[in-house]
Amino acid sequence: KIMRVTLPLCAVTLIGAVALSSCDQKANTTEQTTEPATEVVAAPAPDYSAEIREHNDAPMVFNAEQFTIQNPNYRTSLWTGKQSQMTLMSIPVGDDVGLECHDDVEQFFIVYAGKGTVKMGDAKDNLSMVKEVGPGDGIIIPLSTWHNVINASDSEPLKLLSIYAPVEHPAGTVQPTHADAMDEEH
Repeated sequence: KIMRVTLPLCAVTLIGAVALSSCDQKANTTEQTTEPATEVVAAPAPDYSAEIREHNDAPMVFNAEQFTIQNPNYRTSLWTGKQSQMTLMSIPVGDDVGLECHDDVEQFFIVYAGKGTVKMGDAKDNLSMVKEVGPGDGIIIPLSTWHNVINASDSEPLKLLSIYAPVEHPAGTVQPTHADAMDEEH
């Protein structure tokens, strides 16, 4: 005798989906084991070194991270407007920005590479805020705040983008070393 079973449409659909899924998994397993392994290689970052220079007050769009990382100088003025300025900094291992206080300038840093220590306070001998910083961290230095940013790495420069308001350095400033910066300031 033949027994006839009638299944609802949803049960037939479910059974079919499970069967297809099982076939797909077997097919995928076979495909995965027969494909050769491929190595993913990241493309090198574009070379922006020719563009790392003063752009005066012209409108500009740029890759802030790559410009900052590729800047070879202690300080390079990238953009100088009428009321603010952007510089790129590369603080060598064992060096710092230097303890300072601006009575007429507010400053913002963003760290793109390396690691550092920031010290800030209301007096030269009262640097009550001490923070470790690394890539992606921002540092805001209000008016009349004593501060220093120190490279805390033993192997790589600390790469910073700095914005001053108002302008702090002459347009076109390029200071290859901290000593050059100190000579120009005094």
